[in-house]
Amino acid sequence: ARRLARAMDLRIRLDGALPEEPVAIVANHLSYLDIVALWCVLPGAFVARADVARWPLVGLASRLVGTISIDRARRRDLL
Repeated sequence: ARRLARAMDLRIRLDGALPEEPVAIVANHLSYLDIVALWCVLPGAFVARADVARWPLVGLASRLVGTISIDRARRRDLL
């Protein structure tokens, strides 16, 4: 994420302290840059809707970084 942020000349500014681990953060992000910025400052795993894994480029990237895919129609996936 840091290499990608550097390549995009993305500048990240933090306001306030980071939460203590373990923590779950739920974010309705505005763009895909938000994901890169979050990952630069908070290590962890991302959770996304299952269809994201099938998107060109974004899907490949999500699989490579270990994103957890959830089918919202399947209650079992919530576990």
